Amino acid sequence: MISKKTLVVILNYNHYKNTKQCVESLISSNDIGNDFLIVIVDNCSKNESFEILKKYFYKKDFIKVIKTDHNGGYSYGNNFGILYAKKYYEFKYIAIVNPDVTFNSDVFDVLIPKLESNDKISMISCGVIFQNKFNILNQSWNIPSVKQLILQHSLLSKKLPTRFSYPVVGKTLFETELLPGSFFIIKDNVFSEVGYFDDNIFMYNEEIALGIKIKNIGMIAALDLSVCYYHNHNCLSKRDILLKYKYKFKNVKDEYNVTYDSRRYVCKRYYQGKGLFRLGLINFMNKIILVLKHWVAIFLVK
Repeated sequence: MISKKTLVVILNYNHYKNTKQCVESLISSNDIGNDFLIVIVDNCSKNESFEILKKYFYKKDFIKVIKTDHNGGYSYGNNFGILYAKKYYEFKYIAIVNPDVTFNSDVFDVLIPKLESNDKISMISCGVIFQNKFNILNQSWNIPSVKQLILQHSLLSKKLPTRFSYPVVGKTLFETELLPGSFFIIKDNVFSEVGYFDDNIFMYNEEIALGIKIKNIGMIAALDLSVCYYHNHNCLSKRDILLKYKYKFKNVKDEYNVTYDSRRYVCKRYYQGKGLFRLGLINFMNKIILVLKHWVAIFLVK
């Protein structure tokens, strides 16, 4: 078994241009040497992403481009990449990076020593700039209570912020419970102990499940605000949203059902089913709201 320090997993689905940009920024901004392995996992894209990425990176021996056997979602795809890499290598750290993330500084050189310096810290991330804005409420969160888990799912409810203050564990390092799934670094032995991501969650809420598993073994997550990364996630305009509700309402319903199914699973599995009935009522109301939005879009969009 060959030893490497860090595994970086990037899950691609259709957006090969974003993935190329992500990897290029990672290589140019960080000291990626023999201690790193980058695994790009194509999650059964509906376009030629796999072939394009495999051809583009084939000369770089520290980058492997692989493909899942089926599209099992965010958790399954990332786990697929981790388990593939661990057949041939052993690692101290695993980094999960979304393809729409870019870097302009050596975040690994800053974060990994802080991860190494505290045995209680299981995972770490840094500041995130989303759509060229730094919003403190988007940096990290606490594990939601049952009430928050339910109300946050309502389409009528604004996001309920958890506590705004976090314990200081270093000069720019803060203790927290949940980190965004767009980028974090976790100790391999911890990730392995908690069973990696929960494959039963297709998309959304995987941070909650991981945070609860980390907390249950007595460890913490940490946020370092001395460095940042960029999350270049596309946001639809109000008109684009109306167009989607009018002409692609089936897609809207399908996307909503994914969010509800994952939230319901997390409630049942990680909250012992507490609030499951109330979550079902919220789901019923949300479906009525979706239909109303669909008819509003039909009326407004010419």
